[in-house]
Amino acid sequence: MRLSDDELNSIRNSADIVEVIGHYIPVVKSGRNFKAVCPFHDDHDPSMNISTDKQIYKCFSCNAGGNVFTFVQNYENCSFIESVKKVAEISGYNITINLDSYEKPKDPLKDNYHKILNESVKFLKYSLNSSSSTLIKAYLQNRGIDNELIDRFDIGYNDNNDVLYRFLNAKGYKDIDLIKVNVARNSESGIHDVFTKRITFPIHDIFGNPIGFTARSLDENVAKYINTNETDLYTKGNVIYNFHRAKEESKRKNKVIIVEGVLDVIAFARAGINNVIATLGTACTQNQLNEMRKLSNTLVFCYDGDTAGKNANFKAAKLAIKNNFDVRIVDNKTTYDPDEIINKQGKDALINLLSKELTWLEFCFDYYMEKYNIEIYSEKKEFVNKVMEEINESNDEFDKQNFTHKLSQITGFKINDLPLKKIEKTKERNKLIVKNALEGRKAAERFIISNMLSSNEAIEMFISDLGFLVDDDCQIIAMMIIDEYRRNKTLKISNLLDMIDNDIQKQILLDISTDVNYSIEFNKEGFKGYINRIKKWILEDETEKLRQLIQKELDNDNKLKLMLKYRENLIELRRYNNG
Repeated sequence: MRLSDDELNSIRNSADIVEVIGHYIPVVKSGRNFKAVCPFHDDHDPSMNISTDKQIYKCFSCNAGGNVFTFVQNYENCSFIESVKKVAEISGYNITINLDSYEKPKDPLKDNYHKILNESVKFLKYSLNSSSSTLIKAYLQNRGIDNELIDRFDIGYNDNNDVLYRFLNAKGYKDIDLIKVNVARNSESGIHDVFTKRITFPIHDIFGNPIGFTARSLDENVAKYINTNETDLYTKGNVIYNFHRAKEESKRKNKVIIVEGVLDVIAFARAGINNVIATLGTACTQNQLNEMRKLSNTLVFCYDGDTAGKNANFKAAKLAIKNNFDVRIVDNKTTYDPDEIINKQGKDALINLLSKELTWLEFCFDYYMEKYNIEIYSEKKEFVNKVMEEINESNDEFDKQNFTHKLSQITGFKINDLPLKKIEKTKERNKLIVKNALEGRKAAERFIISNMLSSNEAIEMFISDLGFLVDDDCQIIAMMIIDEYRRNKTLKISNLLDMIDNDIQKQILLDISTDVNYSIEFNKEGFKGYINRIKKWILEDETEKLRQLIQKELDNDNKLKLMLKYRENLIELRRYNNG
C-alpha cells in the first residue's frame, strides 16, 4: 500500500519542526527562530539553526539539514516510513492507513538482485560455520577475528563444487540473474561459482543493501583478493566498504578514517575504533568523496605504510583538498598495513598510530623528501618546486609563511629566491579568475532558484525567458519547483526536500534556503539581469568552442559556416555587453 503525497504533506504540515526536534533534544529561542546543539557531530555550542517559517533545520558546522522527517530518520537511524510514523505520533496526527504494512516502491529487478545477494551472504556465513570449514574459521580466529566480528561483518566461506550456485539454483533463482550479480559465471564447462574456495566479505551500499563481495584466497598460487565485477549494483569507483556501519560513529566523532581493505577496517574494529571505511584497494574517486561528505568533512587517510600506500595517500588526500575537505594523513612509518600492525604489534600500537596525524603540508614535506635526494642540486631544485606548488595552493597565510621558512631551512635557499614563488602567484591569480567566474555562475543560478522559491512571477519569467540552468543539479531543482508550482500553485521547501532523492541536490536547496546571501526579495529587473548573465555565459562558452573548431577545420565550406555563426555570436555578445 502506498502513502499518498497528499497525506504525506498533511502529516509534515501538521508537525511543528521545533516541537519535533524538541522532543529529542533541547532547543532554545534565537530571534525569530530556534537553535540547538547538533546531535549529528561533536557539537558544544548550538550550531543547528531551526527555521519556524520554512520548517527546516540546518547545522552550519557539519551541514546536516532537512525537514521533520529527515531529522527523525537520522536521529533514530530508522527508515523513511518509520520517521513519518514517529512524526505523526509526536504531532498527534491521525493516520488513516496502517503504515506497518506500507512499502516504498522498489525497482523489482534490483530488489531481486538484493535478494540473491542476501541469500548468498546467509548461505556463505552458514558454510563458514559448517564442519567442512573448521580450518578456515580457525585461520580467522588466529588472526584475531572472533565469532562476534564474523557475525558483525557477515564473513563467510565459499567452498568448492559450486555449492553457492547449486543452493541459489535450488531456491529458484535464474542463472542469468546469478551471472548478472556476479556470484556465478558461465564457461564452456557450465555455470560455476565466482568465489570458489575463498573467504567472503560482503560489500554493501550506503543503505546497508548487499551489492557484491570482496573475497580472499589462502592459496598463494592465485590472486589473494578478487572483487565482484561491475554490475547493475556494483560500480567500483562508487563503492565504500563499511559506510553503513561507520555512519553514526563518524558523525558523532565528526571524523572518518579511510583505509584500503576490509581487513584494515576489521583491524580497527578489533581495537574498538568504528568510524572506519575502505576504498577497497582502488584509487579514491570523486564519487566516493561525494559520499564521504555525508559522514564528515574531516577525512583521515590511513593507507598502507609502504611506497604504494604513501602514493595512494598523496593522490587521495590531494583530491580531497581540492574538494575542500579538512584532510589529515596518518604518519605510518612502518611498512605494514593496519591489519598487519594489530597482528604483529597489538591493539595499542594501532591506536597509537592514529595519534600521529599529519597535516597536508607536513605530509607533503615527508612525501617529497623520500622521493628526492636533496644532496644533489637538480633534485633539490625539483623538491623545492614540488613543495612550493603545494604551499602556494594553501589558503592559510600562517601555513604558507611557516612552511616556506621550513623549506628555506631544509634546502639552504633564501626565502626570496625560491624559484616558483612568482610563477605560482601568477598561477594562483589565474586560478582565482577562473574560480571567481565559476562561483559567479553558480551564485547566479542559485539566486534564480532562490527567487523561484519565493515568487510565482519568478517561476513564470524563468519558464518564458530561460527555461534551463547549466548546472545539472540546479536544473533538476528548478524543474521540481516548476512541477510543484503547476500542481499546487504554492511552494514549501520542506515539501520539496522529500521530493529530492539526491543528497547533493538536497544540500543545494538547504544552502539556498538558509544562506542569508540568498535571502532577498524578488525584484523583476534584478531577476532579469541574472537570466541575461546566464544567457551571456552560455553564449561565451559556445563562441569559444566555435573559435577552436574554426582553427581545426580544414574544409573551407565548413569553416565558412562556422565563421558566420561565430560572427553572429560576437554581435549577440556585444548586445549583451552594451545592454
